[in-house]
Amino acid sequence: MTQWQDGSLTPSIKTGGLLLFEEITNAPQELLSRLFGLLGTYGCHCSLPETGINGVEAHLNFWFASTGNPVDSGYPTASKGRIVWCGGV
Repeated sequence: MTQWQDGSLTPSIKTGGLLLFEEITNAPQELLSRLFGLLGTYGCHCSLPETGINGVEAHLNFWFASTGNPVDSGYPTASKGRIVWCGGV
C-alpha cells in the first residue's frame, strides 16, 4: 500500500514559504488546474484528492511566484518542468 508523503510544496504551503515555478507557460493544463486554489486572495488551499485530504490551507506567509514566456514568442526554453522550493520566508 502506498502512503502519502509530503514533498517540497506541501510544507511550504503549511508553514509559509516561497514557491518559484519556472516556465509556468510550459506547464501542462492539468497541473495549472491543481494550482488554482493557491492563487486566490482569501481562503487559499491546495487540494490533494489522491490522499483523501480535502485541502491544505495556505499559511498567510505563503508566496507563489512564477516565470514564463509568452506563448509562441520564439524564446527557447532552458529547462522544462522545474519547480524550485525556496524554503520559509
